[in-house]
Amino acid sequence: MKILTDIPCSRDHTDRRLIDLYLPDGAPNGAAVLLIHGGGFRGGHKGQWNGVPAWLCDRGYVVASAEYRLAPRWRFPAWIEDARLAMATLRARAGELGFDPGRIATGGSSAGGYLALILAMIGPDDELGRTGELADPDTRANAVIAWCPATTLRKDPVGFPRTPWPDLMPAAEADAPELYRSACLTERVTGAEPPILFLHGTADMTVPHRQSVDLAERLTAAGARAEVELLDGVGHGFGYGTETDAQKRALTRAEAFLAEHLRG
Repeated sequence: MKILTDIPCSRDHTDRRLIDLYLPDGAPNGAAVLLIHGGGFRGGHKGQWNGVPAWLCDRGYVVASAEYRLAPRWRFPAWIEDARLAMATLRARAGELGFDPGRIATGGSSAGGYLALILAMIGPDDELGRTGELADPDTRANAVIAWCPATTLRKDPVGFPRTPWPDLMPAAEADAPELYRSACLTERVTGAEPPILFLHGTADMTVPHRQSVDLAERLTAAGARAEVELLDGVGHGFGYGTETDAQKRALTRAEAFLAEHLRG
């Protein structure tokens, strides 16, 4: 596996708008995965996926891991701007790196799961997270793997019950209801979303697994393909590695999902 670090995605915020690339030793299988770390939108880094990029490379995937700006200094929609630029940067290098630009999955955990999902829901005409540097506005993912994802930025019974959201959003919901609606994944469902796999532990006390179940039900009702793998007794943030039973089970399911939807 060859690793290329700190590839810029922008002329601005060059300390955060970065991706690392992980390239297979052998011939790539024609598909790529963009990983987005979690950390409550306030922490985390692109190197925290541990063995996951290597695991994907071993199966022929080109892998990118994205860095993005963090709260409280950078609030919504800064992280979405950075995620869209990361996707655009990866897609623009498809020919050079040997994969099909129409076969890119996003994968993310927690806050990164939110970003992985919203990249599947923002069409090329959507201004959310669009910057002047985004030459190609089509930053949609072709498949999504979401580990214990947040699906709303509202503080509600199925959100982050212990988290003070005001430092994530630029205004209170009462003052900017449309902004909150644009940030809520359940209100963005159209049925045109690509296939999505949710991986969530039933003992998650940070993001209740009901968030994944609710969003999957809405997607399915609208005509999209959504699958949920619930891991009994597993807590939050379990996806950063390949060693535990939960990680192995999730990756086995992810491997089958990617093979079906990206590799044909």
